[in-house]
Amino acid sequence: MRFLIMGAGAVGSLLGAQLHVAGHEVRFWVRPALRAPRKQLVVQRVGGAPLQIETAFIGPGDVAPDSDWVLVCVRSEQLDAALAQVVRELGAARNVAISAVSFDNLLTRARRHGLTGCVLAHGISFGVWRDASEPARFHWFPFATPSMLSAEGEPDSLRPARELAAVLQQAGSPTRVMLSARAFTTWMVAVSAPLIAGWDVCGFVLERLAREPVQRRLTARAIAESTRALRLSGLWSLLTWVPAWAYALLLRALPWMIGRDGREVWLHHGPKIRDQTRHTLQIAMANAAERGTPAPALRTLAERFEQHVSLQ
Repeated sequence: MRFLIMGAGAVGSLLGAQLHVAGHEVRFWVRPALRAPRKQLVVQRVGGAPLQIETAFIGPGDVAPDSDWVLVCVRSEQLDAALAQVVRELGAARNVAISAVSFDNLLTRARRHGLTGCVLAHGISFGVWRDASEPARFHWFPFATPSMLSAEGEPDSLRPARELAAVLQQAGSPTRVMLSARAFTTWMVAVSAPLIAGWDVCGFVLERLAREPVQRRLTARAIAESTRALRLSGLWSLLTWVPAWAYALLLRALPWMIGRDGREVWLHHGPKIRDQTRHTLQIAMANAAERGTPAPALRTLAERFEQHVSLQ
């Protein structure tokens, strides 16, 4: 297959390297400052051998090659600009898989920007971060669960989703397909945004979050409020009844559950997604206000998060 990857950060670089090594044609579409005729990338699995490739970095002003898929690998606050750019510079008929966190149905969001091709949501399940001393080198490790491709409720997209999932699986990224992952994604983001904010306030030292009762309880209450503020559906709606004390117990156990590699990922990755964390907290608080759902802990946590970030 032919892939055009929008974004050459950690996620895009890993997927591009895996697909390139598996024999697929890969090009990166990047900002003008990052353009280069040929550029070497090194992607190294923790405890494994590195993947070392040379690939083309193209961008505005270049003729974009044909592709079977455009993989949009950006943060959530960058997504609207990226989708608009796909339509404007790559063409509205491209097939797109979006690796970005969103509360919205991504098919609806992409159609709003004028995309007419197949649109899939790509929920990744691996940890990857850029080497601080060598920007062209990335480290990664897989989580136990597979990544996910969601057809976003469009049955006609299931077949291309399965074809793409098979390619990603063969390239080294285990992937499952589902008709819609919106309910799961909304719950996951509702929980993870306050968790990441509380973790960030503790310097991304998970043991500190686990042992500091005030911060742990505040984070747990914020998680409970976030799940109630957002519109969870189906069986996931039952999680709105989980009490804050249960989340506090989970936070106490997280250092043992997440493992050394998981802690290493977030030490590098967490500070990079502060804008995304801020964005999702704001959405959760806006939903709480719209629904008349009290969210004092969520607001207090957001304020502490902003104060912490301003001191960095």
